[in-house]
Amino acid sequence: MAPFGSPPTDDAREVFYRVTGTPFNAEPPPVTSARGMESWASEFDFDDEMGGDAVGGRVRGLTLKASRIDAHLDPVSALGYQEWTCVFDNRSDRQREARMQVLLPPGGAVTRLTLWVHGEPEEAAFAATPQVKQAYKSIVFERRDPVLVTDCGPDRVFVQCFPVPPKGEMKIRLGITAPLAGGATLALPQIIERNFADGEPDAAVWAQSDAPLAEAGGMKPLPAPEGGFAQQGGGVASVALRDPVAPAGTAWAEDPFAPDAERIVVGHRAVEARPPARRIAFAVDTSAAMRGKLAAVAEAIAALPDSCEVSAHLATDGGEAESASGKDAAAKLVRAASAKGGRDNAPALAAALQAAGGDPEAAIIWVHGPQGVDLGGMEAASQIIERLPIRAAIYDAQIAPGPDRLLAALAAAARVRPAPVAGAEALEGFAGQVAAGLPDRRWTWERRAAADGLPPEQKTNDQLARYAAFDEIHHAAPDTGGLAERAASYQLVTPYSGAVVLETKAQFAQNQLEQVDPTATPKIPAVPEPGGATLVLAWFTLWALRRRRAA
Repeated sequence: MAPFGSPPTDDAREVFYRVTGTPFNAEPPPVTSARGMESWASEFDFDDEMGGDAVGGRVRGLTLKASRIDAHLDPVSALGYQEWTCVFDNRSDRQREARMQVLLPPGGAVTRLTLWVHGEPEEAAFAATPQVKQAYKSIVFERRDPVLVTDCGPDRVFVQCFPVPPKGEMKIRLGITAPLAGGATLALPQIIERNFADGEPDAAVWAQSDAPLAEAGGMKPLPAPEGGFAQQGGGVASVALRDPVAPAGTAWAEDPFAPDAERIVVGHRAVEARPPARRIAFAVDTSAAMRGKLAAVAEAIAALPDSCEVSAHLATDGGEAESASGKDAAAKLVRAASAKGGRDNAPALAAALQAAGGDPEAAIIWVHGPQGVDLGGMEAASQIIERLPIRAAIYDAQIAPGPDRLLAALAAAARVRPAPVAGAEALEGFAGQVAAGLPDRRWTWERRAAADGLPPEQKTNDQLARYAAFDEIHHAAPDTGGLAERAASYQLVTPYSGAVVLETKAQFAQNQLEQVDPTATPKIPAVPEPGGATLVLAWFTLWALRRRRAA
């Protein structure tokens, strides 16, 4: 709640972003230096976004106290499954809602949600997004225990849980299924927007597989409790198999969610090269987050083949994009640009869409940092997508971390493909692949009544069935009927479905939600608990790791 005489909250947040180029909630809330006023302000620190659809500003006293990830990498299906357990701590005297936007592994899906209620784990109900949102908001109003997870853009979910009690804690767990990038690497989830304090501890990570794992700094090899290979440690962004799974291959599993005639799901992996892009339009952010990165963007443009038609469209302080056509002119424009403040990416993206959208042999590469507020251009960009026959591939290359409202709005209107670039230095290689015909790892699916003739060594767990449904839903046209119901039946968070945990069975019934019963439904692949000797060794490894960091 803004103090008397202050500008409206949305206006203040826009000004903050335009001046700094940083989302407003990337900083802790201001505190007064007057004696005695800080505790008074904390007591009456209202949270305007409670129960809403935005992360909102930082609230005092709320932290992520503990974080743990248990991961299983499956070499048969080239899928990874991880369970991320979070414990929120509230040191204030008021009930708090913890909210965060989470970046999932590329192509990942939330397939499980758990909340500890009175010390006992309770599983979620999966249903259409409006239904789970309404259930969550109704329980928040009653100030009871719910947790909600919904889709908020490509590879992103919005997590909110309430109440974290005064001087108390709240514990949740997300289960995430994702393909192994390059057939080997499982990225760990990242918090890209939060309403609680920075400085959360490194996640304690356990990774396990039936195949050898790649060495990683911060991770120590350990004997797996049931054979195979394991690592434990912390301070890592990903875990990986030592030897990548072959790009082409077959895996199958029993599908407990399907009717008997489709009880066996068979997945075939293949790599298909997309057609070369004869025209590439770059939409380039010039906000402060891109400082030091624009030269690499210019080099990526300059390195493209002469046969490719290239244009660049820059975000500016005004309402129009600054554009240049031709490889040399586009590279020169980007190289001369300065990165400062926070700029609206929508006009630049709209210009790129107009330049390339109607050509099926064109591609749009949007290179940007975070944009945490709507600066007025989102509707114009959405209008172009809705009204023009956009046939170009749209690649999202966010090379500076943080929330992006424009990305979420764009993804609702068009299929945006995440660009696998970890930073500006990787843009040249990616753009070259787009121009030459980007390799596309794809699954094709078939369903059978029985497993006759399928090799037993290609059998895997039912996460393959969940991922098959997620992949089919992801590639379906938005107007396809029954997508929310199908996603809910496979326990998936998608643009059409979400997951919610309520406190009591009566609340589930009142909201016409069916809670997942872990004793009666297919269980997720278990990462076995270590035995006594292994647990001691794991504890000692993490203790030594923290000592080394503190030194």
